Amino acid sequence: MNKTYNFIPLLSLMLIASCGKDDTPAFQLPEGIYTINKVYDISNTNSFADVRVEVAVLSSVNLPDLVEARLVFTKATSAFTQDQISGLGSGNFFSIPLAATRNQVIKPTTFKDADGDAIRNGVAYKIFIGVIGKQGSTQLSASKDFTLLDKPVYAGDYVGTWEDLGPPGPGSFPVTLRIAEAYTSQMFYTPNFVPYGKGPSLQDVTATFVVTGNSFLFDANQFIDKYIGGGAFTTGNTGGCPATKTLTGVIQDDINLVFNTFTWADCDGTRDVKLKFKRQ
Repeated sequence: MNKTYNFIPLLSLMLIASCGKDDTPAFQLPEGIYTINKVYDISNTNSFADVRVEVAVLSSVNLPDLVEARLVFTKATSAFTQDQISGLGSGNFFSIPLAATRNQVIKPTTFKDADGDAIRNGVAYKIFIGVIGKQGSTQLSASKDFTLLDKPVYAGDYVGTWEDLGPPGPGSFPVTLRIAEAYTSQMFYTPNFVPYGKGPSLQDVTATFVVTGNSFLFDANQFIDKYIGGGAFTTGNTGGCPATKTLTGVIQDDINLVFNTFTWADCDGTRDVKLKFKRQ
């Protein structure tokens, strides 16, 4: 007897199985969730507690799509790829609190580098942010170079804005500040750390910088060689538009010097001033 095989049901099952297959691609995170803008060394404890990382977060980020964001430090001589994000050992990264705030300053607690080694001064590192998203998706930011140094906490260069509220005013102009390791300071009425005055002075204002907790005192002494502004300026030994005042303020995120509004009196008049600086 000849056997007859019915291929139609089998073909139907194959078609049903094929149609039921999910061809949707795996979830992909949007590009550029985190961008590292700046890395700061704010202390000298020889650990990641010294570090502040200023980042920008993608404005359209959907937080439920993110499982975790990891701040990762690697030795500059070591390669690190996106595939290694999920496999990092506990303690070899810092888990970033997830928030949609556009600009953030990350303050990591002490942890080791990606190899599990302790952090050391004078070693060149690269810093990444690795993101783990839903369905196992990952993303790795562009890196920033960084080296820990052993120096006083707030020594360094700052850029800022001097804002005259008036009268006279209103008006504003860029200023720069250099705080030495002894906390002696030089302020410049220019954006590039050179004096506004046209004489031999190395700065427009000298100052001492004293820190107590998150507050500071700034004893300012202004003298501008060959000042070319207006006001009651007179040439000779009495010139320079001199002024002295002890200013106060607060330190925000360990990188911003925000002065309390103060009254400033010099040859250009007496006016209220706002002054703030950001560490470079």
